[in-house]
Amino acid sequence: MQVVRVVVCVLCALILAITLIALGAAIAINSTVLNPEFIASELEDVDIHLMLADQAKQEIPPALSFLNPIIDDAAVDLEPWIREQVLTVLHAVNAYLRGEQEFRIVISVEEAKSYLITRLNEVLISSPPPGFPQIPEGEVDAFVRVIEQELDAHIPDVLHIEESDLDEQTMAELRNARQLTSYLTTSLRVLPVIAVLMILVIALVLGWRSRPLSRYVGASFVLAGSLCLGVVLVVRSVLPAMMSPEVPSEVATALPDFISGISHPLVVYGAVVLLVGVGLVILSFRLKASEY
Repeated sequence: MQVVRVVVCVLCALILAITLIALGAAIAINSTVLNPEFIASELEDVDIHLMLADQAKQEIPPALSFLNPIIDDAAVDLEPWIREQVLTVLHAVNAYLRGEQEFRIVISVEEAKSYLITRLNEVLISSPPPGFPQIPEGEVDAFVRVIEQELDAHIPDVLHIEESDLDEQTMAELRNARQLTSYLTTSLRVLPVIAVLMILVIALVLGWRSRPLSRYVGASFVLAGSLCLGVVLVVRSVLPAMMSPEVPSEVATALPDFISGISHPLVVYGAVVLLVGVGLVILSFRLKASEY
């Protein structure tokens, strides 16, 4: 009978440790990867405005390629606006992943278009750089209106991005991410219940004797906390080395700090769990023998 009790307690202790590790990972992901504010703060070190400027220059019609220098200026002058729109996109994607709404992103580009037109007018009146069309002073306003009409024809004031605007592969990946997010959200509610149940089972098997109970539970916490910290060390050393060479240099530079930021909650969680486990194990040796 004693052997059976030991086996049951060991199994429950192992399940408790695994549950604590999974809970720590879920908490870390939920507070970082699924937190738009965290992602936005990590992107502060990435020149995302320059990356978007390069993308915009590829999207404009060849006839408007002379606007490229102005787009470069806009990327710098409109950086706060660009980061605001990035945060809007992050919130919309996060809401979709959490199942709060269907995929829908609304971005106002009126400010950017207004800047381009105003800057174009200023450049044409002052001193057009090489590559700009030579426009007589009296025809500048008419020329600018033509460019404005061309921009309006290709870029609406408000961009609406929905599921139908994305290719099937992208939507399939988003749906998979949404399903995984659903599992993670459920795990945040279920895992603490499992942990409590394992502790209760151990307590019942041991007849609520505090000394062996604190020892089994403490050992589980020590194991879980140690493994959490070990996982962080492995992730921080391995993931940067696995980075694809196709990743933009701006992203590659910021990736180590990003990985560090994502794993930081797990470090804190692992340290707390480890300390609690050590405390319980020490307590088990300080309890009176009669409580064994």
